[in-house]
Amino acid sequence: RLYKYQSVDYTAFQGVLEELIREKFKKKQAKKVIKEIDWDKWLNEKGFPANKMDFVSEYLKDAEKLAEDFLNEKEDDSSVLKKFKEWHTNVKLAFLNYLTENKDKIDQKILLNLKNKLHLAEEYNSEIKYMWYLLALDKKLEEEMPNIQKFLETHGRLKYIRPVFFAWIEKDFSQAKEFFEKVKYLYHPFARRIIQEKFDKES
Repeated sequence: RLYKYQSVDYTAFQGVLEELIREKFKKKQAKKVIKEIDWDKWLNEKGFPANKMDFVSEYLKDAEKLAEDFLNEKEDDSSVLKKFKEWHTNVKLAFLNYLTENKDKIDQKILLNLKNKLHLAEEYNSEIKYMWYLLALDKKLEEEMPNIQKFLETHGRLKYIRPVFFAWIEKDFSQAKEFFEKVKYLYHPFARRIIQEKFDKES
């Protein structure tokens, strides 16, 4: 409570941590523990400290395993949709990120498997949909264009529409430009300007 409703810098954190160590350990042991903390390395040197902890999530393993199953066309049709729906949004995003990182392994058949078996364009929040649409645009999945257009017509947040439009511009400039002209006044002026600048730069 010492710093409640206040900004805290590293010196305050250091002081609180060292005081906690003194409370938890005997004097000699506390002194030894504090001495072993290399504050200069933690705060001023590049990269991670040598004793950086590596936390592995079981959910992350599950997400990557399911992604690999799809990439190798070994997904279990009987359970895959139920499992995916039960995951937290962050786990679903880890799954889609893994696929994006390995998109060179994805062909149209795998992409359609993902779309049809996980219902990616139908039942999830904007975080999931826009990640899926980026992958669909990268692979030119024409079947998904109506859903992508609907998404861009009903969402105005720059976080979502900018990467989707930018991916579309890269794959089909004229089609993306034609659609943008139809919907641009639905967006906030700042969002509209950012996307327009991208078109101007690429034209």
